[in-house]
Amino acid sequence: MPDTVRVDAPAVAVASSDPRPAARVLIDAVQGVVGQEYPWERIDVQDLLMASLTHGVTPALAVRLRGRDDVPAELTDRLQACYRDQLARHLRTLADLRRLATVLNQTQVGWAVVKGPALAEGLWPRPDLRVYVDLDVLIDRRNLAEAIEVLEANGVVPVDRNWPFILERVQGELSMGLPFGTPLDLHWHLVNDRELRRVFRFPMDDLLRRSAPMRLGSVVAPVLDPVDTVLHLAYHMIHSGGHRLVWLNDFHLAVSAPKMDWDELYDRADAYGCRLALALSLQRTASVLHPPGGYPRMRGGGTWAGLAAAADRWRPVPQLPGEKRSGRIVFQSARDRLGTSAWAATLAAAGRTRHEDDVDAGGPNPLHLVVADPQARRRYFELVGGLQQP
Repeated sequence: MPDTVRVDAPAVAVASSDPRPAARVLIDAVQGVVGQEYPWERIDVQDLLMASLTHGVTPALAVRLRGRDDVPAELTDRLQACYRDQLARHLRTLADLRRLATVLNQTQVGWAVVKGPALAEGLWPRPDLRVYVDLDVLIDRRNLAEAIEVLEANGVVPVDRNWPFILERVQGELSMGLPFGTPLDLHWHLVNDRELRRVFRFPMDDLLRRSAPMRLGSVVAPVLDPVDTVLHLAYHMIHSGGHRLVWLNDFHLAVSAPKMDWDELYDRADAYGCRLALALSLQRTASVLHPPGGYPRMRGGGTWAGLAAAADRWRPVPQLPGEKRSGRIVFQSARDRLGTSAWAATLAAAGRTRHEDDVDAGGPNPLHLVVADPQARRRYFELVGGLQQP
């Protein structure tokens, strides 16, 4: 099968109108705007650097500001150091991906790369512009046990090893470590949480069937098709709070592909329970990145989208150090319709739920505790690989 051909999204070259100088610098960096003058005397270098790390745009900022005489030397030096770190991480990830692809391609296991290098190499104008720290790989759930057995036999180290806890939660992914040091998130479903899988109904068999090979550096690996990529990015961005510039630019580049099939996009969004997530993603991305002409056939998300728009007016993205109350709860609580979204927000506001990406201040991750329960491990694989999708 020939490699797929990447079609770059149209470049965005409209400078940011955000009144906050540091925010303008960050937004211009992801949009590829060059040559803008900024009031550096009003920008705290440490805050800008911290914000660039938070929003995942440090390499893009380093490239956009490189060679400019007006940029504070302290900022330039630290940005270039961060850029070199990410470039090394990207090359290391590709080396680990090459080994992983060699191993999996010798089996009958269906798999695909999602996020990470698939976005850096497949969507962004240059792969050295996007920050990522791990490799996400989607595995056919019916072959999950086989895939893990083969990977472990080839030097991949399990990180999640608390099998009773994994079974109890019916985890949609398992964390592992690749030989060159890249963290591996091995997914059998794009939605990690069991309860959320009842709302966001990604048909994993179809996603893997539609995946197609793409050249990622020197590696050819399967990736999701363009429509599934957009919907996965919409779900991930909204469920994670929708507040990082790197996610907004991922989504913009994916949805702006010239041959995007908008009829198919909305049909699948309805089928996957992602219509509201898609509407919020389009709305927030348009409000922050201001793509020329907006997005074709952009549809509203009703009352919940109105709440999200109010949150954006109240605390616009990108949030900067010292700015509180980001309004993330409106995005993280978005479900498939108004009622379920309102209930999720109520539970979150009452402290009844904790977002799975939040980092606890102390104590070990219970998933990483070594509880070698062969029966729980076997039951987990039987449940995941069963005829009925969990």
